[in-house]
Amino acid sequence: MNQILMIGNKNKNNNTTDIKKIIMFFSIAIIVFGSILIIKGVVGLNTNKNKHGLIPSTPSPLPTSDTSIYDDDEEKPKIELNIIGENIKIIATDNLELDYIEYSWNDEEAERVYPQEDNKQTIEESINIKQGVNTLQVIAVDKAGNNQEKTQSFQGKIRPEVKIEKTIEGDAAVITAVCDDGLSKIDFTLNGERNTIPLEGLYYTDEVWATVNVVAEYSSDGKIISVQYTHPFVEGENEFVVYAYSIEGLVGGKEGRETYTPQQ
Repeated sequence: MNQILMIGNKNKNNNTTDIKKIIMFFSIAIIVFGSILIIKGVVGLNTNKNKHGLIPSTPSPLPTSDTSIYDDDEEKPKIELNIIGENIKIIATDNLELDYIEYSWNDEEAERVYPQEDNKQTIEESINIKQGVNTLQVIAVDKAGNNQEKTQSFQGKIRPEVKIEKTIEGDAAVITAVCDDGLSKIDFTLNGERNTIPLEGLYYTDEVWATVNVVAEYSSDGKIISVQYTHPFVEGENEFVVYAYSIEGLVGGKEGRETYTPQQ
C-alpha cells in the first residue's frame, strides 16, 4: 500500500510541473502577441496621421501670391494730368493694383514707371512740359490687364533764344532775342556796364525802333516776338553778357567776347 501511494504522489508532482510549463508558455505567448499588437497600433496611428496631413513627411511649399483676386477685375485704372508750374503731374490709380504706366511726347519713345512697394494702387510721376505745343500720351495698366489711355496737348512755355554776332563792318555787336511767347525785356552788360531794353507793352513803328537801333517783330496779338539790337564796340576788349526775358518769366542768355581795333 505504501508503495502504491508513493507512486501516486510521484505522478501528481509530474502533472503539476507540466501545468506550470503550459501556463508559462501561454504567458510568454500572450506577452509577445500583445507586443505585436502595440507595435502595429503605433505604426498604424502614424500612417493614419500622415494620410490625413497631421504629421507631414515633407515640408509644405510656401504659399504663392493669390492672383485669383484679379480674375473678375474689369475696372480700368484712372488717370489725372495736373499742371504745376512748368511741370505736369501724372497721377494713375487703380481699385486693386497697378502694373505700370507709360508716357510719351508726340509718339516718341515711351518712358515706363512702376508702382512703389508701399502703395501699388497709385503711381505719381512729374515731368517737364516741353516748349511749344506738344501732345502727351499716358497709358496705365493694372495687374488684371485692364488699361486706360489719356492723350492731351499742352502749351509749354518757351525760353527765349539769344544770339550775339558782329556786323559786317565788324564795328558793332548785333544782339538777337526770339521768343514766340513774347519778350518782356532784354538786359545786357558791356564790360560790366548794365543796360536794359524794355519791351513788354510797347508797340512802336519801325521808324521809332530804328532811333534806338532796334528792329522788332510783332505777333498777331501784339506781342514782341523778335528783337534785334545793335550796339557799337568800344576800342579794345568787348565782353557782352545778355539775358532775354519772356512774358511768361523764362530767361535765355548768351555771352560773347570780341576785341575791336578801329581802322585808321
